[in-house]
Amino acid sequence: MKKIISLLIVCLLIPTGCCSALAQTEKAQILPQLETSFGISIDTNLSLFVINEQFVLEPLFDEKNGLVKISVLPKYYLSEQHPEWKEPHDRPHLSRADYEFVFSRLIAIKTLGKLIGRFFNPFITNSTSYRTEYYENAELTYLESFYFDKDTDKERVRSIYISYRHPVVGKITGKRSDRRSKYRPFLGCIGNKCYFVNEDTYKRLKIGSRVDFEGIAAPEYVNLETFGRKIKPS
Repeated sequence: MKKIISLLIVCLLIPTGCCSALAQTEKAQILPQLETSFGISIDTNLSLFVINEQFVLEPLFDEKNGLVKISVLPKYYLSEQHPEWKEPHDRPHLSRADYEFVFSRLIAIKTLGKLIGRFFNPFITNSTSYRTEYYENAELTYLESFYFDKDTDKERVRSIYISYRHPVVGKITGKRSDRRSKYRPFLGCIGNKCYFVNEDTYKRLKIGSRVDFEGIAAPEYVNLETFGRKIKPS
């Protein structure tokens, strides 16, 4: 007990580089929970977890081991890293039961916050529609094969992406607001990477200044030029 108290006192006196022994990274917290829900990782380099015979889950962490994104993908999307995962003849989909199972486990591992709204992208690419659910601390996007029977939407989910609000540090190269973007009206960019931020954060982002803030990584097709426009995802 005395040793722990002594270590805490030293950490208070020397805050940088010392308390890492006591503080666990988010990656160290998340991976065991994913293993509990989905079994042992089948690829420790990519931290892949099996959903079923055709789908895997892939978490993405930043350089400080904070959780940035979780993707649920058909295995063949990762055929470059796993040549044995060939594209099947029939397009794989998640069943309703698989979708609900995965979603319930993921929100138990890390909360998304309050649901703000939903958006259906009218553009159809490769017979696929894009649906987004906006949460206080995350964005959930799922792709589904386009059918007119809305009662079976979740039975045709092709992939799932959850982007989480997380700490970001860097030199601000641009910012833009657009009130027409109902659920995410504020954008801040570091280089060619942009983030959705709240209004208070947006106000303190100064172009050319190095700032630390919290944001949700915007999709690759969202940038200062396209923000606020209806853009067809590539």
